[in-house]
Amino acid sequence: MSKEYWHCVIGSVNSDEIPMDGDFPLRQAVQGVFAGMFPDNKYTCSSGWGIDKNKADQISFATHSDVVKKGIIKSYHDEGKKLPRHIRAWELLFEDEEKP
Repeated sequence: MSKEYWHCVIGSVNSDEIPMDGDFPLRQAVQGVFAGMFPDNKYTCSSGWGIDKNKADQISFATHSDVVKKGIIKSYHDEGKKLPRHIRAWELLFEDEEKP
């Protein structure tokens, strides 16, 4: 059985609206619910403010399965759109996998 991690990007808010230690209550809420759902599991939890929309898009894309990533890449090509840099990087990795 494989292990999986849950991923969530939430926002955006203006940085000057984030209170000091504004990460703690959000992380604590998620940890509490997670521990209630999976009481016998040890877990890791990381979080933090400070990423921009571009980085959030990169992280979200990275969490897709390879099948979904390849489908997204194909849709860019089918529509004649330029691949964003972070998606192009995945395309190059997939090309390397296909070489003998």
